[in-house]
Parts: sequence; C-alpha cells; structure tokens
Amino acid sequence: MVTSEEIDIAYKYPFSEEARAVIAEKGPKQIDYRYLELGRDRVEAAMNKKQSYFRIEIENVKLGYVISYIYARMLVSASANPLLIKAFASGEAKRSGMVLREETDQTIMGLAKQLSYNVSSNGNSEFIISFTEYLMKKPSGEHYALVNMKLKNGFVIMDRQELSRALEHSIYLKVMSGLPIPKGQLPKEVLDYYSSSKIKLPESMSKRAPALQGSTWVDTVLATPIPDVRHRTVNLVLAPYLINVKGMDVEQAIETIKKYIDECKQLNPNTDVSETYIRYQCNYAKNKGMRPLSLSKAKELLGEYVDLGKSQNPVQKGKK
Repeated sequence: MVTSEEIDIAYKYPFSEEARAVIAEKGPKQIDYRYLELGRDRVEAAMNKKQSYFRIEIENVKLGYVISYIYARMLVSASANPLLIKAFASGEAKRSGMVLREETDQTIMGLAKQLSYNVSSNGNSEFIISFTEYLMKKPSGEHYALVNMKLKNGFVIMDRQELSRALEHSIYLKVMSGLPIPKGQLPKEVLDYYSSSKIKLPESMSKRAPALQGSTWVDTVLATPIPDVRHRTVNLVLAPYLINVKGMDVEQAIETIKKYIDECKQLNPNTDVSETYIRYQCNYAKNKGMRPLSLSKAKELLGEYVDLGKSQNPVQKGKK
C-alpha cells in the first residue's frame, strides 16, 4: 500500500518510480473524463509556459494531479504535434526542477539515481559525479563545459543549483521517452476527447509549413521527426530517396539524414542509428539503385507518426 510520503513524491515527480506505484494502486481502471479535463489543463499550462509547483496538503488533490500526468501524455500523443510534445516535456521538467532545488541531499541523490545519475554528497552541500559519467550525461550549453566546472581527482563537483539544472535536462528526456504513444495504442475515448476538446494551439504550433512546389511525401517525412522505426525509415525511405531520386551525392545524403535523426532524438533519444549505419545505407542505395518504398507501404510503416495524406505528390523517377 502506497504511503502519504510516496504520494507526495509522486506529486512532485510524476515520472518517478513512486508515481508508477501510486498510479498502479490508485489510478482508475478505465478512462475517466475528470482526468481528461485535468490532463488538458496540464497540457495547456505547459504549452503556455505556466507550469508551476504549488505546495498542497490535501492528498486527494495530489493524487488527481499524479494521475493527470498519464492523461496529459495521452493527449499530447493524440495531437501528434512534435512542438506540443516538446513543450509538454519542457514544462514538466521545469516544474519538477523548481521543487528539486529545495529538496534534501538524500532526496536529490535518490531522484538522480532514478534518472541514471550516479552522484554522491560530500557533506558540504556539494555533489560529486565521475568525470566520465558527467561527459556522457551533461546538458549542452556553455555553462556545463568542463572549463566552467569544479574538478578534483577525476570527479566533477557540483553545487545544488548546478546539479538540479543538470537533472532538469534528464527529467525532460525522461518525460520525452515513449512519446508520442502510437495512436493505435491510445484509447478511443482519448482520441475522441482530443478531437472535441478544442485545445487551442499557439500559432507557432498550429501552422504547418507550406508545402514546397514539387515536394513529395518523403519531403513530408523529412520535415516530421518520429520517435520510432528510424532504422527502417533510413534504409527503406530516406537513403534511396536522397540518392536515387534527389540525386544527392553520398556525403550530402548522410548530412541530411544525420540532421533528421538529431531532430528525431528530441522526441525520443533512444536510438542507435549511427553515422556508420547511415553511411552504409546511402552507399548500399547508390550501389543497388534502390527506390524508396511506395506511398502505400510507407503509410503502413509511418502512418502512426506522419500525416501522409492523399494530397502528397508521388515520388517520380529521378537521377541515379
């Protein structure tokens, strides 16, 4: 049976192991309209950069907020909008980061462990992490360059604020993990609610870039980061298209695909699509004269992630 302390941690950090335990025990067994409403409020707060943490003592209110996190994840997945998904994850990370800065050393280290950060306290309100692990996990940005960090005996020493900011980046990646949930896995009630709930996206999120003259459905794929099936997308769609339709040389195609995969990692960083793999597929496509998948086959592969509507131009034969 979950404790009041676990519910409190789950309220602060809804991506945590404690939150999973709370939801497993206390969450509704079927879709509940109340939580869809709370989930929508949560998404809109993140979208409008109004996510914040409030200290609450009423356990049922905290419990509702924990459950609303799961519903919010389903709603942003129903949108299939990469910008909205990123805004949601960013808002959640900032909210949890606010709380983390005020936690005890023990709580910070416990959450860090859940985020795969192996840190310890030196007893002086400072935290130490191995040089190698820091390089693997540090956020990008000049502030986190090694020249700006305190180093000693193969360890990086971080104060509470520095570690909290670093963990905020890891929280963002944690929230992004598994998003978007494929539409085929979303309950019909969630999809229907999203369609009718009138979540108003800011103009920057709701406007699609105008299609370029002569653009094809593959260009639409290149403009739409995806969280999954990236290996097959590279070898069955992108490499043959860029090499044998667009007529790019191998190096151009590699750079184009690398940039696309980097954008995909913003949705889901878990991928081993390496430059070596991309290079191999581009050379293979060139040597074999491969053509990309047909549109109908591409819809089977990518339909959950990319809108490949009837208006898409066909892929015409091009240069080899």
